[in-house]
Amino acid sequence: MALSAAAEATRRRYATSFAALRRSGVLKEGATVNDLSTVDWKALAARWAAGPSDWNHLRRAVSHFLAMQLGDVYHPMRRAVVKAIPKQREVERVPDLPPALFWKIVDAAPSHAQACFVTIAALGLRVGEYLALTRDHLLPHGFAVQIPGTKTAASAATARVDERLWR
Repeated sequence: MALSAAAEATRRRYATSFAALRRSGVLKEGATVNDLSTVDWKALAARWAAGPSDWNHLRRAVSHFLAMQLGDVYHPMRRAVVKAIPKQREVERVPDLPPALFWKIVDAAPSHAQACFVTIAALGLRVGEYLALTRDHLLPHGFAVQIPGTKTAASAATARVDERLWR
């Protein structure tokens, strides 16, 4: 699995997905790459114990695995298998954190760490995106921050900051 994805967290996620697939029993010991085309993905999805997000992670892991093994994302077998794996509708998570409680948490944090909580919340950052930020990413005249993409190049963005929070 060392070459399964660039990011360590993605490699761990893929490993978790494949472990769940093995535990499901749909693939026998010694299964081949071709055996993925024999899986009844709809039936497996119907009895999948974990949530929709976990299922969609499995779908992405299988897709990536096949692209690597077959050498092409357009390989007919890869496309057929991925097409057969139904997508699950994920429920959007809405944080249940009223502003007063957020500020109480920030106030309880050490003073040197308080700004990171505010920055992450105000910009909607992932922790890795926050850690990748430097002063070079600040656009002080426009009250904005260039957010480097840490998961994909497409995740790079520019976020505007309320002028009252800029400091």
